Amino acid sequence: MDWAHWPPVRRARRRVRAVDVAIEATVGFVLHQSGRNAAVLAYYGFLTLFPLIMVATTVLGFVLQGRPELEADIVDTALAQIPVLGQQLELQAGRVDGSIVALIVGLAAALWGSTRAFAGLQTALDDIWEVPIPDRPNIVVRRIHSLVGVLVIGSAQVAMVTVTAVAGWADIGAISIVFILIGVLIVNTVVVGTMFRYLTAANVGWSMVKYGAILSGVSYTILQVFGTSIMTRLLSGAQSVYGAFASVLAITGWLSIHAVISLYSAEINAVIAARRR
Repeated sequence: MDWAHWPPVRRARRRVRAVDVAIEATVGFVLHQSGRNAAVLAYYGFLTLFPLIMVATTVLGFVLQGRPELEADIVDTALAQIPVLGQQLELQAGRVDGSIVALIVGLAAALWGSTRAFAGLQTALDDIWEVPIPDRPNIVVRRIHSLVGVLVIGSAQVAMVTVTAVAGWADIGAISIVFILIGVLIVNTVVVGTMFRYLTAANVGWSMVKYGAILSGVSYTILQVFGTSIMTRLLSGAQSVYGAFASVLAITGWLSIHAVISLYSAEINAVIAARRR
């Protein structure tokens, strides 16, 4: 008998609707091989992360040239989101400069990795929504969708570091922290909702992806607030022994957690939509 139909589990599912949805989403996560898809996303996400940071900081270098204090705050904010590895990059980051060469190299590398990452995300979402293979878009359409994903993620990175830097520059105490958290939460939710809405061949609307988008947005924000410091402490000893290997472990684990959260949230969207039908 499947564990989801054990008598105690069935009783819990009948009593609490949220538990029933969570268990059904967990079963779907296994059936759709979302764990494997999450590993693919983490791998290509690792290859995409640093070029996107390069592009974001380079663009801000053009916009904020001549304001070194604000530039330094933005660099610190962007790299602070990366556990362990962010500390190493911050020591070597230097000053944000608007470099055409850096922008071109960053865009090229980001396109190379992200087109594969977003293609993997499209496959994962189509698996979750159980879209038949013949109904899925061809490789050209998938690459176009991937480019849209790059623009959305890059714009979100710029938006988050800018909101954080402006709030810190305003220096209004605790209100700044609240403003930052609200801004990051909104950006995270909108970005994930956009991915859920447009990176699948299934016919889904905003109302069908809102619950998963909110869950992912809240989870991402919590990870950004608390997860970085926790992972940094856990891996601080290992970093002194294993060096760069500990940093690679940290960043891949960090990306894997985000990938699992995203695909599990998409499973919840599919479960709720199926119940409504």
